[in-house]
Parts: sequence; structure tokens; C-alpha cells
Amino acid sequence: MLITFQNSGGEGFADQREVPEGSTIENVFEVFVGGSPDDYVIRVNQEPAGRHTTLNSGDSVLITPRKIAGAAL
Repeated sequence: MLITFQNSGGEGFADQREVPEGSTIENVFEVFVGGSPDDYVIRVNQEPAGRHTTLNSGDSVLITPRKIAGAAL
């Protein structure tokens, strides 16, 4: 199934990604992000989502890191 995947990290991008039916946020992390979902703010269709959220075709997934390196005080 096709989802819109938006990564708001340092390399920010948004594009269409193919994922298997029944994929969860945790599955998306394993394939496209790496690391722990706990280190990110995750939204599916603009609503907060957790690692076990099951995705549907056409969903929009936004992943933003909780901390961005390089920021000065």
C-alpha cells in the first residue's frame, strides 16, 4: 500500500513510500528511519500516533525528532 512519508529531521523530505498491508509505525522505523520511535514525535494524518499504530493506504506519516543537534542556546 502507498503512504506519504514525511521526515522532518536534518535531511527533511516528503515522498510516497510503498509499505506492506498491516504495517505499523514501528515497521516504518525499521525500514526507513532506524533508531527508536520514542525519540520522535509521530503523527498519522495530523493526529498523534504511537509505535503500534497500524497504517492504512493513503495515510500521511510525519516524523519529527524530539531533539535536533546543533542548536545553540
